[in-house]
Amino acid sequence: MVKNFLITTWRVFKRNKIYSLINIVGLSVGIAVCLVIYNYVSFELSYDKYHQYSDRIYRISRNPFASLAPSFTYLLKKEYSEIEEIVRIFRLGKSQISIEDEKYTEENVVFAESNIFEIFDIVMLAGNSKTALTEPQKLILSESLSKVYFKDEDPLGQQILLDNQHLFQIAGIFQDFPQNTHFHMDMIISYESLRGLYGAEVEDYFWGTNNYTDNVTYTYFRTRKDTDIKPIRSTLSAMIDKNLDDREDKSEGRPPSDYIHFDIVKMGDIHLFSHKMAEAEPNGNIIYVRIFTIVGFFILLIACINFINLNTARATQRAREIGLKKIMGADRKLLIYQFFSETFFYIIISTIVAFIITVGLEPFLNQSLNITFSINPFTNISSLLIIITIVFITTLLAGLYPAVFLSTFQPTSILKNEVTKGKKVSYFKNILVVFQFAISIGLIISVMVVYRQMIFIKNANLGFEKENIILLQCSDEIRSKWNSIKTNLEKEADIITATLSKRSPGSELGDAPGFSIKTENELFESSFKMPHNRVGFDFFETYGIEMVAGRSFNINYGIDSLESFIINESAVRQLGLSEPEAAIGLETSVPGRTGTIIGVVKNFNYESLRNDIIPIITYIKPNEANTISIKLSKGNLSDKIANVKLFFNENFPSYSFEYRFLDDKIATLYQNEERLLSIFQYYAVITILIAMIGLLGLSIFNAESKTKEIGIRKVNGATILDIISLLSKKFTLWVILAFFIVSPIAYMLMKKWLNNFAFKASIPWWTFLITLIMILIIAFISIFYQTTKAAIRNPVEALRYE
Repeated sequence: MVKNFLITTWRVFKRNKIYSLINIVGLSVGIAVCLVIYNYVSFELSYDKYHQYSDRIYRISRNPFASLAPSFTYLLKKEYSEIEEIVRIFRLGKSQISIEDEKYTEENVVFAESNIFEIFDIVMLAGNSKTALTEPQKLILSESLSKVYFKDEDPLGQQILLDNQHLFQIAGIFQDFPQNTHFHMDMIISYESLRGLYGAEVEDYFWGTNNYTDNVTYTYFRTRKDTDIKPIRSTLSAMIDKNLDDREDKSEGRPPSDYIHFDIVKMGDIHLFSHKMAEAEPNGNIIYVRIFTIVGFFILLIACINFINLNTARATQRAREIGLKKIMGADRKLLIYQFFSETFFYIIISTIVAFIITVGLEPFLNQSLNITFSINPFTNISSLLIIITIVFITTLLAGLYPAVFLSTFQPTSILKNEVTKGKKVSYFKNILVVFQFAISIGLIISVMVVYRQMIFIKNANLGFEKENIILLQCSDEIRSKWNSIKTNLEKEADIITATLSKRSPGSELGDAPGFSIKTENELFESSFKMPHNRVGFDFFETYGIEMVAGRSFNINYGIDSLESFIINESAVRQLGLSEPEAAIGLETSVPGRTGTIIGVVKNFNYESLRNDIIPIITYIKPNEANTISIKLSKGNLSDKIANVKLFFNENFPSYSFEYRFLDDKIATLYQNEERLLSIFQYYAVITILIAMIGLLGLSIFNAESKTKEIGIRKVNGATILDIISLLSKKFTLWVILAFFIVSPIAYMLMKKWLNNFAFKASIPWWTFLITLIMILIIAFISIFYQTTKAAIRNPVEALRYE
């Protein structure tokens, strides 16, 4: 019987080459998309799951940050016996590395306690993990970094100079962190090295029991086996009040738990579920993973709908075969097996084609999705299982209805030519076609909305100038000599101005240690969050930020370096002042400084456009700056940057000159949205392609089934346009119906997505009009050739049909 099924399937395949090709192309594309989605989703969900104790490792942080003040570690170890290991990691950020005469700049440099090996699965290739990080001035390197620095030499015992002043010895080499980790480390320095590294007063900063305010360390802990994390979460507030109630920096009249809030996240959830300030690296988003999964399923479903529609539409061509088999004794169960075997045959061929497609696109997919794409059923059991699952699900989706429908034909109905006269069959087919186009229309609307938002972001007036500004890392040597450096830089014709700042625009404003501002009516003491921005002179001038009241900082006024503050318009509103001028002269203090407000700047988007503009207080403090901003004149930027590099190389030979354009930095804030737009575009094209293929198949069958009708109409005077209208009318109605069904849904979903942005583009009415026109054109193109061919056919040939 199996042999008979195969023979029948092959004959059907050869007899209907066009329909078979349409089915295979549609299913291949749908299955290929599923393979890509599977790889992407499984990769995103695999983050940090490779650790041996991944189900018992957590990161604890202080909201809204991803980090924690170092001294909390002692309290956690003392209060919770459930915590087996706890480690602090201090991320140094971009650092200058010197090895003899070679200079490098590295970003993934951290200080970590020696028990980091008890929490993170770090594979040592050389050196001893038990001793490598126990002593000060010792570090371990990643394998790739070791090869860059030392080629084939033995790196153990070699020395590395950090930031031109701190010497460390290499005590080990470790295997590179995999791509699917939320925290990449290339150089791990012993936490012991922080004792006194930045001056004697800093020793307690990282090690003592008094730093509960500066969230500078990432803190991870491992619980004991079978520990329930819920009791720890629920008792954190009580633990804080118990241990910090007598601290002097406690806000008056409020328990510490009122303003100190912890968050505990399982390490494996950080990448997709944590979006805090100061994350170790940009994370993914579970929402996008779900969106891609749903859309991928819909694309496969659309391909299956094509298969269902074509097979049910061609039911009359199988009627005699089914009737004859039933007369010869075949029961319904046997016929269902036969039709499922035919579907399975198409799915197997389509899966092979899909696999070839995905393998061919592998380099492109790796680059566009930023993942390591690999579907190899011969070496990876999970890949084999997912392919088998896709084959099974697709066979079920595509084959169930045609098999059940065709097997119900009765010999008496076949003889009376009443096989496909039922309205239920027609309605079901129409519903499926409408569903296909609804998905296509929804994706087109989504692409247009996301695209408009990305254009809005790129062209938005951020309140400052972002063009022709380069950002450099600031070193201790440059900070100490900044005034003379600034003077000499601005003598260059290519440089308009230069400044220092704690952070550049496009960064997170998380540093808000408190303030006090005395107005006529009220004394405001840290009553709302107001981040501090420490800058050098000409910060606002470099970025072209407009003053709306008072004046900017002036290097000729000595008081500006010690006692002057500038706030923004949001701060004025939060202070309850009627106008910016009312803020000028108000007595103000921040930790370590007291003075007056000398100016108010116009609001500008220091952070991402996802966030509202919050109050900011700015003052001169270049010794805490870490960024150099240089504004270049217009023209050939490559030559101008080369001159800036020459200046630093001549005056600071030990400085590693690496720059970044400000507008590039701002663009990285929206990389997830760029990826969403890119993938939505691909999905929309694929969905439209599959829908067009299905519509082409239906138009071919529609034209064939109406061959005699067309001939009779032409004999009775119908024009070519009349015939084209006859054949295309119902397809047009399907598209219009799909548009009106899906448009409100798409509008609500995209409105919800736009709510992620404090500043967003609108969704104009013409977005929907353009979508409707576009999809009607696509539908007409799909059926144009076949309908035109049928319309211009000689009516004599049509009347001879069958």
